[in-house]
Amino acid sequence: MFELATSTVPEPSDPGYALVGASEVKGKLTFIKDNRGAEDFERLEGAYRRSLLPDHPSFDVNRTQPTMYDEYTYTDGLWSFLAFTQSVEINARIAIAAAGWKGKIKRDFAAEIAESVDDKWALREQSKSSRGRKVFFPPGDNLSHIISEQIVAREFDRDASWMLKPHPISTAEDVRDWKLTLGCKRMYAQMEKAMPLVRKAAAVGYTTTSELGIIAMILDKPTVDFTEYEFEGWGCYHPIYEAIRKHPSLKASTIINRIWNCPWSGMMPLDTEETEAENRFTQFKQTAEKLRETYSPITQALSYRRRK
Repeated sequence: MFELATSTVPEPSDPGYALVGASEVKGKLTFIKDNRGAEDFERLEGAYRRSLLPDHPSFDVNRTQPTMYDEYTYTDGLWSFLAFTQSVEINARIAIAAAGWKGKIKRDFAAEIAESVDDKWALREQSKSSRGRKVFFPPGDNLSHIISEQIVAREFDRDASWMLKPHPISTAEDVRDWKLTLGCKRMYAQMEKAMPLVRKAAAVGYTTTSELGIIAMILDKPTVDFTEYEFEGWGCYHPIYEAIRKHPSLKASTIINRIWNCPWSGMMPLDTEETEAENRFTQFKQTAEKLRETYSPITQALSYRRRK
């Protein structure tokens, strides 16, 4: 999952702050085409912004604030609109609670993902099969610090069936580093389509920046988490992975359906009707604010400095 560094997003004092959205950010990625419903995403983006007023959300940024957050974020993935706060803790608590939601499942979204979801990026057709192979899908080098090099070394050294598929936005230098580390024969081409590899793989390796581990879980495939524990909260899919971990007795498909049907989770398919989306975004904001009030510190640590 491509996540821009927060420094690329205007400060709140910038007059254009509220206008920066997905289309402006993705416009910089001229070398590759978004392969999913851009028009639907922009439609939901408008609904999200209206529901949050007077707050203005940031698109596809790392979440870096404590429970007492003061900003909302959003991104696209799993053929959905994903709304978050700037607090990793609050996001995880919302997802975990939504995974335990007992309401009516009106839409089997997990089945839709299993049957038809395609690559997020418009990549070339498949030229190699992953049948009998285990495939690790790392993020691009903008988030390479999230990868546990120790887990990669252990798994690839002990099991010759592991292969690596570089992220579409990886730089040439990043791909070269992987080749030097693992060897060319342990890698798929950077522009290979990912979903055919996932569907045929014997196992899937992921980090919390990637939707592919979640899709593999929905498909009941074995998975390996290659995320450095210290940085797992940096991944935009961390709340969903955390919800799956916290409900070990439930299938991943059950958890996904509960979260996506839950009216206050902030996560919904791209084809959600606009009025329904606004209602759900409003409930998401209310839920997040209640959690912020509950889990934010009552007292603040005092800062002392020597006076001259």
